[in-house]
Amino acid sequence: MITTNEVPAIPKKAINEITFLLYNYNDLEQIIEQNKEDVIDCVKISGKGWLRREHQNQNSVESQVIRIQDDKSIKRLTLWQEVLNCFIDEYRMNYPQKNYDFIKLKYFAKLTKEELTKKTKLNIKEQRAISNNLIALIYFYAKDYDLF
Repeated sequence: MITTNEVPAIPKKAINEITFLLYNYNDLEQIIEQNKEDVIDCVKISGKGWLRREHQNQNSVESQVIRIQDDKSIKRLTLWQEVLNCFIDEYRMNYPQKNYDFIKLKYFAKLTKEELTKKTKLNIKEQRAISNNLIALIYFYAKDYDLF
């Protein structure tokens, strides 16, 4: 286990992305769906345009499906969702229950530091150590999937 003194240098961009994903873990599916809707809304399909031969290739439903499948942000979020699901399952099995409970309360239930201290009986320094450790572990886990 990595302690606070041993945490390697992690790029600030990676820390911010991982933190965002953890806080929005329960909403990732909705974020992905919103991104898909945004891709669809970029191109309006008119009834006449769809029927015309020259527009059929540009604005067809099939081309929108291809755009959704090719969208890098959607691909990245979907991969992140899979990676985080696997990581959290492994973390739950391999790390102390108090650490997992802390993560659930901090990132998924979004409790404040004071509420976390009361519920977990971990002081601020221990909370910071668990958070830093978690971010470092996720960073190296995600590197295996070429997310960084």
